[in-house]
Amino acid sequence: MAIARHWLEAAGLFDTQFQLYGWEDLELGVRLKKLGLSLVKVPAAVGYHWHPPFSLDQVPRLIDQEIQRGRMGVLFYQKHPTRDVRMMIQMTWLHRVLWGVLSLGGRLNERTLAPLLQWLIDRGRPQLALEIARVFLNWYNVQGVYAAYADREQSA
Repeated sequence: MAIARHWLEAAGLFDTQFQLYGWEDLELGVRLKKLGLSLVKVPAAVGYHWHPPFSLDQVPRLIDQEIQRGRMGVLFYQKHPTRDVRMMIQMTWLHRVLWGVLSLGGRLNERTLAPLLQWLIDRGRPQLALEIARVFLNWYNVQGVYAAYADREQSA
């Protein structure tokens, strides 16, 4: 992404309250949009984001990231309490039910799915293993959102 410095300064730069993983870029995007800017897509511009092949040793870090993303999602929502932000951070009954059903209420998790994930990885399908792991990773994210929201309600 490219943006003129004066627009970043007008929006207030990145918010340093986002101290954990997630949402600081999209939160800045909401503020830029409020200034009247719009996203211009340039299909010819190519960007790369490299990730190592998925392995089970990455799972604890990914779970922690999802919990952090849930916590920062609540901060994002606190700053911009809109339906769009609620949808982005998955703080809706629909997301709670969806990921609850898909993960069987958390029973499909890093422990119960480890044999299947390792089997896929061993057969050269690490990306498929990661996509399956996203079921329990999203469950952790949604749980993180609701835990952070409850914490904020208690401290308010």
